[in-house]
Amino acid sequence: MFHEVSDASPSLLSLTPRGNSPTLSPIIGLSLCSPVHIVLLGDSTFDNSRHVDVSIHKLLAAECSTMGWECTFLAQDGANLEDVARKQLGRIPDSATHVILSVSGNDLLRLLNELSANSFAPRAVYKAVTVRLDDICQKMKQVLQSVTAIGCHAACCTVYAPQFDQVLLKMLVSTSLAVHNGRIRKMARDMGLSLIDLASICTQPSDFANALELSTR
Repeated sequence: MFHEVSDASPSLLSLTPRGNSPTLSPIIGLSLCSPVHIVLLGDSTFDNSRHVDVSIHKLLAAECSTMGWECTFLAQDGANLEDVARKQLGRIPDSATHVILSVSGNDLLRLLNELSANSFAPRAVYKAVTVRLDDICQKMKQVLQSVTAIGCHAACCTVYAPQFDQVLLKMLVSTSLAVHNGRIRKMARDMGLSLIDLASICTQPSDFANALELSTR
């Protein structure tokens, strides 16, 4: 069952359960069954120990330990969609009951870097918001299909907007994320995935440790 989450505070996230699962935890707010084995896939959204004092890893590990649950951290800082497909999906344990994915932000950043290298030429910008975004979307769809095929409860995240100062960068990010996140939301609905809408949740300066990384708020 799909349920979109867009509360102002990440501590209040709540995803609709499958079956008669009791509700967990303010940290990620998943509705979980017992026994529970959570797997985190993706990028620095979940592997943020280099950027904050108290990482997602530490927070979730402490929560799971208290509840007697298991958690596997496969997310890697800097990972893109190809990295998840090639290096993370195949390592998901057979005992996994819940998989949470946050990825594609680095793919979009790479695209932004390419535009910058081309001095944001109009032709390059047009290609970026048409052809290149389509390519990223197709890769995202393939990863989500692979996660869904595992058969456990799955959740994916939208991409939050970096806190850039430059007006042009803000405009390009806003346009690209509107398209990309709209597609993520649609894919989540179509595939029956739960959605953690980070794009709607992480909007304040206090939500960020730096221009690109989320804080512990």
